[in-house]
Amino acid sequence: MADPGSRMEGEGMPQGLSGRRVEILECTLREGSYAVDFKFTENDTAVMAGVLDRLGFRWIEVGHGVGLGAAKAGKGTMPASDERLIEAAKRAAPHAQIGCFFIPGIGTADQLKSARSAGLDFIRIGYNASEIEDACSYLTLARELGFKVCLNFMKTYGVSPEAFGEKARAGAAAGADVVYCVDSAGSMLPEDVRKYFSAARESSDCELGFHGHSNLQFALANSVEAVRCGANFIDTTLYGLGRSAGNVPTEIAVAVFQNLGIETGIDLFDVMDAAEEFMGPLMSQMQLYDMMSVAMGCSQFHSSFLPKVAAAARKHGVELRRLVVAMGKLDPVNLDDENLNRVACSLAWPAACRR
Repeated sequence: MADPGSRMEGEGMPQGLSGRRVEILECTLREGSYAVDFKFTENDTAVMAGVLDRLGFRWIEVGHGVGLGAAKAGKGTMPASDERLIEAAKRAAPHAQIGCFFIPGIGTADQLKSARSAGLDFIRIGYNASEIEDACSYLTLARELGFKVCLNFMKTYGVSPEAFGEKARAGAAAGADVVYCVDSAGSMLPEDVRKYFSAARESSDCELGFHGHSNLQFALANSVEAVRCGANFIDTTLYGLGRSAGNVPTEIAVAVFQNLGIETGIDLFDVMDAAEEFMGPLMSQMQLYDMMSVAMGCSQFHSSFLPKVAAAARKHGVELRRLVVAMGKLDPVNLDDENLNRVACSLAWPAACRR
């Protein structure tokens, strides 16, 4: 007898999704570290990696939220080195592939080599989509070191779908096993995802992934659309814990994918139990969603720019959300100091601009 909570084959399931297999890349121990000021310890990493491994997750990302070498680069301290966190995860999760994030210029080639020596299995090289070619030399190095390599197009919306398709083809040719569309500001809609994935699929036959944020609460819908368009990997975190407004909640993704007939290999009730037991106490003290997240999402504003924009808002007496929206709409990829001062002045009272 069928589970009364499940849907029968063909009953209300979107065409082409039933029977599809998707890998959930579980990012709680990396992306989630943003929300705890990068303070996941070796023990935290070992416990959660072990839990995720027993649940059946085969792709687990760990380490500093900004990536390898971020603590040494002054991006926020953490209680253990990259290598110690990798080793803790590897011991605790023998069946899973363990990975880290890496931004060229923050992390170094030597840190990539050290991470590989510590047992790291896959690396996700992230760079702004508009400048992604600058990361190609690291793709080559990562392949030489034996990593499975993902190329994450940070702020994918900073280029056109057509440019994304061409850059995806070039990235695959340079050594990327997986090309990622990344909605860094949580601003995309499903039709946007469709355009980017269609362009990538027309240009390359490499595997595709999607990393979404929840500023406008479309991250899950965008993930479903990504799967519909051929994505092989979807990023999630328990309770959606992550930078800014957070990410696709792992437990909700498993539930929705199950209802759509998409296979993940993860038991829904087991992952819900684990989320409640291990992350529930932390989440009860947190609020991921606020009005600033909405402002960022509607204007494609990246949260990393917020401290500098907040300082300008204070200086000129400008309402911060209005300045955030104005700057995001002006340039979603870069933050220019001269433009910031000019826009802040234009929004301020005339007296504020004469200071």
